[in-house]
Amino acid sequence: MYEVELGQAILIESISFMVEDYYSSWKDSVSIYMALTELNELTDTFELNYTMGTRQLVLEVDTLYYGTVPEEWFTIELQTPFWYPGEGNLLLELISPGCDGGYTDIYNWNSSSYRTLVTHDCSQTNGELDWWVPYMIISGGLGLDRMTFGSIKVITGSR
Repeated sequence: MYEVELGQAILIESISFMVEDYYSSWKDSVSIYMALTELNELTDTFELNYTMGTRQLVLEVDTLYYGTVPEEWFTIELQTPFWYPGEGNLLLELISPGCDGGYTDIYNWNSSSYRTLVTHDCSQTNGELDWWVPYMIISGGLGLDRMTFGSIKVITGSR
């Protein structure tokens, strides 16, 4: 997500996606990382997209169940919140080795630039660039004084 889409500093505590269909949905051995990047378009090499020293594991579970109700948001609570300082672009990496788990489509939008990098083989250092980005809500505490606001939700894309 671009810095302009996030708008300000936030302690990210959860991410949400909107389910598009009715299929059962789970993934095994899921890890989610967040990092900062100065890039506006990704390169096809995973490691070259991160700002050095910012990649952080925020979730690691044996099985992740996610939304089965179409047109509703499902939320993933992070085990370790990620501090987004309000500068730079946010990078989200989801890793789930193999083809295990169910199938669920989530709503995406065409960003008109390479903002997604996909591979079906976790041993690869490179992936395939794509323009499709999931609709997503980022939730957590604002980077403001606690007396100001309680929380923020950032929605990327337009529907």
